Amino acid sequence: MENYIEKINNKILTKCSLEQARKIKRIYLIVGGTFLTVGLLGFIGCFIAFFLLFFKFETDTAMIYWFIAIPFILLIITGSVITRIGDMLLTTKGQASLQKAILKREIKEKEKKLKKVDHLNKKITKIKSRQLKNKKGDFNE
Repeated sequence: MENYIEKINNKILTKCSLEQARKIKRIYLIVGGTFLTVGLLGFIGCFIAFFLLFFKFETDTAMIYWFIAIPFILLIITGSVITRIGDMLLTTKGQASLQKAILKREIKEKEKKLKKVDHLNKKITKIKSRQLKNKKGDFNE
C-alpha cells in the first residue's frame, strides 16, 4: 500500500501546485472521515439493535441486523484506507520520495540518451570500416 500512496503523492506533487495539493489532501480526509463515521454509526446501530432483539428472543430478526451491518463494515474499511491515503499525502517522506522519483527519471533519460549515442557510434564505426575496406579494395586493384 505504501507504494501506491507514494505513486499518488508523486503524481499530485508533479501535476499540481502546493495549494491544489493541500485541497486534494483535505478532500481525501473529508471523504475518508465521512465514510468512517457513517460506517461506525451504522455498525453501532446494528449492533445495538441486534443485542436488543437477541435478548427479547427474536433471533430471526436479530440476525437480519448482522447482515445489514456488513455494508457498514465495508464502509469502515474503505473510509480508513481513504483517510490513511489523505494522512500520508504531503509529508516530508512523500516529498523525499518525489525527489527520488525525479532523480530516477533523470537517470533513465540519461541512460536512454547514452544508448542512442552508443547505437549511433556503432553505426558510424561500421560505416567507417566499410569505407576503409572499399578504399583498400580500390588500392589493391
